[in-house]
Amino acid sequence: GGWGGLPGFGAFAGLGTQKSRVKLTRAEQRPPRGAEPLCSCGKYGQYQVRATGKDVCSLECKLALITLDTSKGLPGGWEKGSTPDGTPFYIDHNSRSTHWELR
Repeated sequence: GGWGGLPGFGAFAGLGTQKSRVKLTRAEQRPPRGAEPLCSCGKYGQYQVRATGKDVCSLECKLALITLDTSKGLPGGWEKGSTPDGTPFYIDHNSRSTHWELR
């Protein structure tokens, strides 16, 4: 199952009901309470993107996350990191593994 036909989100119970439907925009989401997951926009990260493991608040923020990944020249679900001494490495959130080179 996907969210709005997009892969990467699990199926949500009650998608068709107004009370529990998936949030389409960040404006629809509430602020986080306590130690709840946080979206990059600062709202409650109610959903987790399987490909990246990152929390998002809405479809809008999921699309922004995917665009951000591809605009950096990385495959979807990949992130570039660096060791404390500055050596670059790559994180593949899809397979939950790290690599010294892009594969």
